Amino acid sequence: LRKLLASIFLGLLVAALMMYVAWQHNSQCEIYCEGSVNWLYWLSIGFSWFLPVSISTFLFASLIGKIVRKRSKNESAT
Repeated sequence: LRKLLASIFLGLLVAALMMYVAWQHNSQCEIYCEGSVNWLYWLSIGFSWFLPVSISTFLFASLIGKIVRKRSKNESAT
C-alpha cells in the first residue's frame, strides 16, 4: 500500500509540474486564451504524465521490493 501511495503521490507531483509548465508556456493560446480555459487539453497533459509516472514508479518499487526480500531470505537461510 505504501508503494502505491508513494507512486500516486509522485505521479501527481510530476503531473502538476507539467501542467504548470504548460500553463506558463502557453504561447499559442492552446490552454487558455481571453479568459477561457481548455480544460480537456490541460487535464489531458496532466493525465498523460500522471499515468506513466505512477505506473512505472509502482512497478519499479515492486521489483526492488521483491529483489530485496529475496536477497534477505537467501542471506537468512545461510
